[in-house]
Amino acid sequence: MAVKAKIYQFKITLTDSNPLIWRRVLVPANLNLAVFHDIVQVAMGWQNRHSYAFDYEEYSFGEVFPEDDNGMYPADKVKLSKLLTGVKDKLTYVYDMSNNWQHSIVLEKTLTSDNTTPLCTHAAGACPPEDCGGLGGYYHLRLALNNSNDPEYLRLKQRLGNFDPNFVDTKAINVALAKL
Repeated sequence: MAVKAKIYQFKITLTDSNPLIWRRVLVPANLNLAVFHDIVQVAMGWQNRHSYAFDYEEYSFGEVFPEDDNGMYPADKVKLSKLLTGVKDKLTYVYDMSNNWQHSIVLEKTLTSDNTTPLCTHAAGACPPEDCGGLGGYYHLRLALNNSNDPEYLRLKQRLGNFDPNFVDTKAINVALAKL
């Protein structure tokens, strides 16, 4: 009889978003933070074009650049199960330090399963477009897209097409997660 894997159910919320932008994901507990970063990127809809950090208590984990001495511990050297052990334990994930996209990641449940493929089970709100200027820029973008008289309307429509801030394609997220 095969041993079932320990699975964590997380809720990932883009901090201070209103309406809330969030994802619920299932991932193996034994993943390292570098792999979990890839999962967060796919689940949220980011394009992985910027640096990131996971903050836990007084520690930061991410890509270590010795020439910068950025104070990070290597994300690929620490597992989720070593940091988070109980329900309501949490991490802060920051993506794109200049736009400062902060995410709250809360451990909601610990499960067991034969399936270790990451899975997004629920979601709300589209991911903001990359490089739109943080939450303030995103809210400005949303207003401009809703006003065809706004001077930025045409440029934004060309850049973003039919961007719908309320639409999340969880099937597409799960196809991409299965490829990780």
